Amino acid sequence: TDEDHQDQMGIVKTPPHPRRDEHIAEVDAADPEPRRQQQRQAHAPRNQFGMVLSGPVYIPKLYNGRDKTFWMVNYEGQREKNEAASLASVIPADFRRGDFSAFPTQLRDPLGGVFAGNIIPESRIEPISRRYLEMHPLPNLPGINFGSNLAGVDQQLNNIDQLFARGDHSFSDKDKLFARVAFFTFDFPTIPINYFSTIDSQIKASNAVLSHTHIFSPTLINE
Repeated sequence: TDEDHQDQMGIVKTPPHPRRDEHIAEVDAADPEPRRQQQRQAHAPRNQFGMVLSGPVYIPKLYNGRDKTFWMVNYEGQREKNEAASLASVIPADFRRGDFSAFPTQLRDPLGGVFAGNIIPESRIEPISRRYLEMHPLPNLPGINFGSNLAGVDQQLNNIDQLFARGDHSFSDKDKLFARVAFFTFDFPTIPINYFSTIDSQIKASNAVLSHTHIFSPTLINE
């Protein structure tokens, strides 16, 4: 079925996918609560903020730039988090304990022979491996044919920071100078429910401008 996930930012349509929808239907029939929690949690908060400071350059007893030298600083920021219901496949709890009895293929013992009943003795599991598995999220859905067994919410972050600084100076009615620098940072990581597959993306940019304008006549300007 084609599902509509609605939040405060609008409606995002998920295209139909027969295998995925069949799996979701089986999971919902077995235990619908994780799915309901998954949909309740999805939301998309967005915060925008900024400031502008400007004025003449004035240094008491040193420099009075009123009417000829000015400065301006502008900052703009955005923090946005989009969340979408998602399914993923993680290592089943039985496998983490060394119990592969549900696995159809006979496991071979690297020291020779096979593991009886496809169960690896706890004494053969390295402590480092145990610690590594403890860091992985546990499944919260019954695994179906070793498919998706984790329901949750993916997070897509959009964090933007922009900073501009500008200075203007008027030498005379015919000569003016201005300088500007700008810095831009855009972080947009994706944090899936299986957080070991995080995608971290970032864009940084900056530029600077220096301009002098001279008026030779009402019809001739050099910049």
